[in-house]
Amino acid sequence: ISWIAVDYIDTNGDLVCTKFEGLACGESAILNLQCQDGASVLDLYMFDAEDHTFGQTDGSSLDVPSACDAGADRSKMCHSRYVVKCQPSPCMETNQQATALADASIA
Repeated sequence: ISWIAVDYIDTNGDLVCTKFEGLACGESAILNLQCQDGASVLDLYMFDAEDHTFGQTDGSSLDVPSACDAGADRSKMCHSRYVVKCQPSPCMETNQQATALADASIA
């Protein structure tokens, strides 16, 4: 695989695309996604410069967010979407409550 790009909303609420190039078999990464209504959504885009590794049966190309794509041939990509059940981190809830209290005391 030439590269893998991961598109998600981070814990700050920002849309992020993280791209991993030249991954060796068995490598992994930790990503912190926003948990909203008990779920997190992760879009995974994979590209390989080799012919016929990925692609659509009709030869069409994928729609890939521009932040994730470095001009690669989109007919040699595949896309997977994962919806993962989650619970907000107690640490994040504490930070959000502290921020809300700070905002309220400023007003």
